[in-house]
Amino acid sequence: MEKKLNQLNNEMRNKIINKIQGFSVKERYNLCAECHKVKGCGIDHSVYLYDTGTCDLCGKKGDVVNCSLAGYLKEQDIDEIIYWEAGLPRIIQKRIN
Repeated sequence: MEKKLNQLNNEMRNKIINKIQGFSVKERYNLCAECHKVKGCGIDHSVYLYDTGTCDLCGKKGDVVNCSLAGYLKEQDIDEIIYWEAGLPRIIQKRIN
C-alpha cells in the first residue's frame, strides 16, 4: 500500500485549489447521502469529506459530499483527515457567470 501524504505543503494546497477551480459544472455537484447512493460514484467516502451544504440534486440541506474532490484526493494519495485538518473546501461552490 502506498504511503499517504501526511501534511499539505503550500505547493500541494495550491495544486488542489487550482484543480477545484477547474472543475466542470458536473464535477461541482455536492450530494446528500441519499442522492449519493442513487446518483453518486458508488464509493463510501470518509465523514471527513462531508460538510454542511445543499444537495445539488434534491435541494436538501445537511451533510453533502463532492465525489470529484474525493476522487482527486484519492488519486493524489492525500489522507482525508489531513485534508480536513488543512481547512480546505470540502464542498464546491457553483461558478457565478
